[in-house]
Amino acid sequence: MKTKFKGIEYSLVNELISKNEKISLSLTDIHFEDVQLNKFEKLTVISAFPSINTSVCDLQTKGIAKLANEFPNVRFISISMDLPSAISQWKSANDLENMEIYSDYRTRDFGLKSGFLIDKIFLLNRGFLIIDKDSKVLEVSANNDVHEQIDFAKLKSLIIKNLG
Repeated sequence: MKTKFKGIEYSLVNELISKNEKISLSLTDIHFEDVQLNKFEKLTVISAFPSINTSVCDLQTKGIAKLANEFPNVRFISISMDLPSAISQWKSANDLENMEIYSDYRTRDFGLKSGFLIDKIFLLNRGFLIIDKDSKVLEVSANNDVHEQIDFAKLKSLIIKNLG
């Protein structure tokens, strides 16, 4: 798969993760501590984006926060390649509930395992995953252009479908 960034087409480092594959992640929290996500325990939405300090990423994360308020029984995780200090600063300026934000900057574990890591620029492609309580991928959506917003209507309908 390829994606565009600033009008230039880039390949992703790996193939996108497929439905029914299991995933576990090693990420970094806002305190620069490692966080292992091996078991998700309930339906989980992972929102991926390049950098929190851009308008499209800011809007995406705020849109995910709205969904998190609408679906309190679903776990919402946002992941970018930002430094944890940038994520912490953004979180301090924005009131979030029922939502976690992590960095993939240290190990690129999420980007490599999910196929969201963009070659040469080493940012995450924009998109989302839905994962079940047993860490199995139920849905994968990756944008063909980093600068385009995710499809929130599609995401919401997939959440409803997978809550079942």
